[in-house]
Amino acid sequence: MSQSMSVQERGLIVRCLRELSAKTVPSLDHLLAMAPDGSEYVVLDLSQADFADHDGLRWLIRLQQSMLQQCTALRVVVPPRSPVSRSLRLSEVDRALALYPSVREACAPEPAGG
Repeated sequence: MSQSMSVQERGLIVRCLRELSAKTVPSLDHLLAMAPDGSEYVVLDLSQADFADHDGLRWLIRLQQSMLQQCTALRVVVPPRSPVSRSLRLSEVDRALALYPSVREACAPEPAGG
């Protein structure tokens, strides 16, 4: 199994348990489509992903744009020294995403006024 999903009170958590690539994107899309209407957020947990290739990074940008159109926050979990973190930094994709070091922090309520 390369992905898993859990529905939370305010959103959806999708875990990518392998690489983020053209090979895994279709199944991630399938899981993300299961987000309940009116979800406050979608957490994409990449903490266990081995790497992210060009296709995976492009997909992240498209996903961010799609979530913005749906008024749903995309929160991406990437530990600071992980291989995916390095890919995001080098490609500057990290600038376009809300990154969190853990699922717990990604699921925490946003501060009022923030």
